[in-house]
Amino acid sequence: MKKAFRWNRFDRKTYSVFCSLKKEVNIGVLSVATALSFSGFETAVAQNEVPVQMKEYELEEVEITGSRAPLSLDEAARMVTVLSRQEIEAAPVQSVNDLLKYAVGVDVRQRGDMGIQTDITIRGGTFEQITILLNGININNPQTGHNTADFPVDIHDIERIEILEGPASRVYGTSAFTGAINIITRTVQENNLSLHISGGQHGLFTGGASLGYRKKSVTTWVSGRYSRSDGYIRSSDFETQQGYYQGTYTHPDVDVSWQLGFTNRDFGANTFYSAAFPDQFEHLRRYIISVRAETKGKVRFRPSVYWIRNEDRFELVKGVDSNHPYNYHLGHVYGINLNAYFHTRAGKTSFGAEMRSEGVRSTSLGKELYEPVNVPGSDYLYTKGADRTNISFYGEQIFCSPVSLLP
Repeated sequence: MKKAFRWNRFDRKTYSVFCSLKKEVNIGVLSVATALSFSGFETAVAQNEVPVQMKEYELEEVEITGSRAPLSLDEAARMVTVLSRQEIEAAPVQSVNDLLKYAVGVDVRQRGDMGIQTDITIRGGTFEQITILLNGININNPQTGHNTADFPVDIHDIERIEILEGPASRVYGTSAFTGAINIITRTVQENNLSLHISGGQHGLFTGGASLGYRKKSVTTWVSGRYSRSDGYIRSSDFETQQGYYQGTYTHPDVDVSWQLGFTNRDFGANTFYSAAFPDQFEHLRRYIISVRAETKGKVRFRPSVYWIRNEDRFELVKGVDSNHPYNYHLGHVYGINLNAYFHTRAGKTSFGAEMRSEGVRSTSLGKELYEPVNVPGSDYLYTKGADRTNISFYGEQIFCSPVSLLP
């Protein structure tokens, strides 16, 4: 039978390891400090407990827009992910596009840095099969889904982001085949001013500011941002400007909110659409205006109207249009939404209608126009285009159980 040896110290001699050959060695370690630490920790916790720590706090419910009538998150009957303000502030991101990467089920593919051009998909769909909303207003680009994620808001303007997975056409219109993303901007609780600036290699510079002002029943939120870079490779430079303004008015009978957004993006599109032309360049400009209201009472009406204009100039070879003419596109969207809902013992009932008119004028896309239209600021003509109008009616009944599922 082999002898067992117990080590009480380690020898530093080089031949010491040979002493353990053909022997059974037991090594014992007593974690005295660890044991004392845990026992002391439990004692400290027990001694520091005060009545305030033992209280139960009920947090305010967050209403989401995963249906025609507002619901709390625990009442939603479908998969809804909410990125809160705290999560947004903690995320190491530079743009809204980067932030969406943290949502499960959302695939974000960026062609350029700093959210220059991004394709967003949900649950394996395409970037043309989701709806992007800003405070409940559909801001999809009728020309192409490549430019839908051209947000006029900065990451500092956002209160939360709601991601609705699965078919949502009943809630958000015909383009929400695989889901929808609703960006909710911040509400002004008190007057504040924020400034931020950053820089980096290759001429990278980003600066922005936001101002929140509240006076009685009226709030105002204004923000702006500028960023630029020389690019880390050929034709990857960019320059962007964006501005956003939101106002709200609260009255005992009605709440009204309005918003204006503007973006201007000039960026190199190296290999975005073709590797054969490394000097591709694109100019994008967008305007957004909307007004929304909500009455108070037993039956609540929520009408909204909006207008969106999208301008696009694509240069296959930057600054040269002799051999490869520029492509100009102009998109416009008009919409009106009439929504109403009320609560009963049976749950929440909502109904309404929506009309959305979309149009595109282009030098290369669509059918031939009867009368060409001048492209502002150039010698080109819009010779092609397409229009469509979607009208939808809906009704929804949500049965809410009065019995709480919480223990």
